[in-house]
Amino acid sequence: MKELARELEARDERVYQIPLGASNEVGSFGMVAAFEELGIQQMELGEQFDAIVFATSSGGTQAGLEVGRRLFNYRHLQLLGVSADDPAQTIRENALSAVGPMLTRLGQTATRVADDLYVDDGFIGAGYAIPTNESQEAMKLFADVEGVLLDPVYTSKAAAGLIAYCRDGRFRKTDRVLFWHTGGVLTLL
Repeated sequence: MKELARELEARDERVYQIPLGASNEVGSFGMVAAFEELGIQQMELGEQFDAIVFATSSGGTQAGLEVGRRLFNYRHLQLLGVSADDPAQTIRENALSAVGPMLTRLGQTATRVADDLYVDDGFIGAGYAIPTNESQEAMKLFADVEGVLLDPVYTSKAAAGLIAYCRDGRFRKTDRVLFWHTGGVLTLL
């Protein structure tokens, strides 16, 4: 990608390189828009989520959801990112590198952002694209019970986290928890 960008720039082409996962302050605004849509749907349904569980890796989803949470004043909402590959600290740093500039563009201050970014790296297993027993169980459970297909690389590890949180009693029985399926279906082909 960088080599192609240099070649195009040498021909006086205007180039914008989209980083992995579109995980920067520009790409992460897509998740802010998605968060806004979620807020609208919650109002229409008369429901409010207490937590969102999602897969996180390059940090863009996490950054966008965190900015959306702040922008639309959902301070009570837990955002629970489950890593598919990298250590929690690496993902936090990636997300923070987008959150700060995003909040600045919105004219808001980035107070205590690092403290609010939850990343669980306990479901990675042997690494990215390597299923775990828990992720395989999650894939089967989601397909059998809900008819939702998860990929073995990414979303299944977040689903494994969700299942573990439920089994461990992390949520109250009255909590409304959303599993945010961010894709990965192409890996099923």
